[in-house]
Amino acid sequence: MNREVRFTRLNNGVRIVSESVPGAASVTAGLWIENGSRYESEGVRGVSHFIEHMLFKGTPTRSALRIAEEIESVGGAINAFTGKESTCYHTRTPAAELPRSLDVLSDMFLNSNFHPDDIELEREVILQEIYDAEDMPEDSVHDYFLESYWPGHPLGWAVAGTVDTVDRYAARRFSPFATIDIAPIES
Repeated sequence: MNREVRFTRLNNGVRIVSESVPGAASVTAGLWIENGSRYESEGVRGVSHFIEHMLFKGTPTRSALRIAEEIESVGGAINAFTGKESTCYHTRTPAAELPRSLDVLSDMFLNSNFHPDDIELEREVILQEIYDAEDMPEDSVHDYFLESYWPGHPLGWAVAGTVDTVDRYAARRFSPFATIDIAPIES
């Protein structure tokens, strides 16, 4: 198989990596954002993961349901993940649907709504994820290892944040494009 990988940098600094696979019937598109738990401060642990969740809640032109339906109605899938150093929003669709995928992903990234009800809902969802992970030794042992290896450093922090930090995310304090005004945890 003869694959072609291309690296392109746009005038605005955006880097594009593309790979052509002859004969492939599907296409994967992803936005990789250089943010993750390593870039967070103590008081906002988990905010990168929180924003990942919020970008699926809708835009001025698409509801959360429409975001999912636009990709899934053509046999595709849309998802995201946050790690220590990046967050990725990605789709997999039939090859002819690449323009649709890029339109949906860019709309989510550039125009997401942060409605108070959605903020509260996702705060509860992420708190449940944290509780679930604490109940699974195969998940928590990895977090404990990193915490021990990187004591006091963001690389040692759980990507989802802590119950204390996530519990303080509130609609009146949250703006996706500004510094989050969250008071330090009192000891």
